[in-house]
Amino acid sequence: MFPAPCAPLAHPSLRRSLEEQDRQLAGLRSVHLSTGVLDEAFQTERSLEASLKETEIEAISHQSRLGFFSNIVTLPDVQQRVLDPESALIQFYLAEPRSYAWVITMSSVDLVRLPSKKDLEREVRRFGVGGEWAGLQRLCVERLRQSLAPVFAIAHKKRWIVVPDGGLHYFPFTALTSVPGKDAGPQEIVKVPSASVIDIVRRTKDASRPAYALVVFADAVYDALDSRVRGLNGAKSTGSSLSGVNRSVAHGGDSLFRLRHTLTEARAISQLFPANQFRRFLDFGATREAAAGNALRDFRVIHLATHSLTNERHPALSRIVFSRVAKDGTPRPGDLFAKDIYRMTLSADLVVLSSCRSAMGKQQAGEGPMSLSRAFLFAGSKAVVASLWEVNDEATAELMRRFYRHMLKDKLPPSTALAMAQSDFRHHRNERFRNPYYWAGFELYGEWTVR
Repeated sequence: MFPAPCAPLAHPSLRRSLEEQDRQLAGLRSVHLSTGVLDEAFQTERSLEASLKETEIEAISHQSRLGFFSNIVTLPDVQQRVLDPESALIQFYLAEPRSYAWVITMSSVDLVRLPSKKDLEREVRRFGVGGEWAGLQRLCVERLRQSLAPVFAIAHKKRWIVVPDGGLHYFPFTALTSVPGKDAGPQEIVKVPSASVIDIVRRTKDASRPAYALVVFADAVYDALDSRVRGLNGAKSTGSSLSGVNRSVAHGGDSLFRLRHTLTEARAISQLFPANQFRRFLDFGATREAAAGNALRDFRVIHLATHSLTNERHPALSRIVFSRVAKDGTPRPGDLFAKDIYRMTLSADLVVLSSCRSAMGKQQAGEGPMSLSRAFLFAGSKAVVASLWEVNDEATAELMRRFYRHMLKDKLPPSTALAMAQSDFRHHRNERFRNPYYWAGFELYGEWTVR
């Protein structure tokens, strides 16, 4: 379910035990045994397999992400350990000539037929996102809503837990609830890689509670032309106040616009937490070093308001961009790559990637997009909020302020808080921001019950 290159066992003794037991099993299976000793060999093999299972369980208790490779859940497991009375699990399977969806609640299981993979993915591609939604996007949403009508007819729950397939990974299911003249459908949408991931997250006990409630990175300095760099002497700054700037927009090669609204975003969010419970890394302090390795292990909520850049050809090189220069303009490493995130060990309840296309990536068959959001889930975060397209700086800052206010002031879980913030935007005083382009791209991935 997740790529394997960065999953070392935390405890060398467990690794040695697994290796030794694996060698013994391989030895038993590689020799030709006479009839007289077969029973003894089978008994030994069963004993070793049981021992392997015990070692695996112990390893997972130390590092939950290891369970992503092997944890298998049955239908009763899903109904009893994963779902709640307000949720329905929707698992899609796209194929030719028909696609299917399993709709699972605590008390029922239904299989519905859907249009072909080709038809569904054609509408997702046409939908695209290149700015404010116009007639084409609305038409595609209406068509997809019609295609998924059998699911809407059965899944009468407040929350949909969606396991996408194929092109549906790239579609904002929240948009389906805004089709005029249709029943609203679910109030909340959560995406998960699989039900087994949620199960293993819930069954894993945290060794310790993070010392801080929040860490936030914002308003990084991306190049020496930024007006904050000493000695600029009035040169034209790349940090001009542009409300239309997106959080992955580059100009002049690899140079990035300053995201001025992230500073307001960071201050507003941190004010909702006790003064001794948060840390802020702003402008020159928003460095890669402050985020890399195990630097984020002591934070329950991690908020990254910066540029993110997706590499479709080489997913391991997708990255989050922190400050790339020092105060005197000296270059410094500022890119935190997906391959670095996979090596992290987090204890976070929530990572918020307040940036562009952080849920996007090259799709691997049977795995889904190899995205930055997936990397943080693998690193140990229970949930991640991430985006499907290039998000507007100003609108995103306000959406995040509302999201945290609902979560902290109204004491709502992240999935509900995000749905409430998006609902606020549907009726925004600024008519422009009511357009779904400004709010529908953010989705919650992973555990939806964290507080």
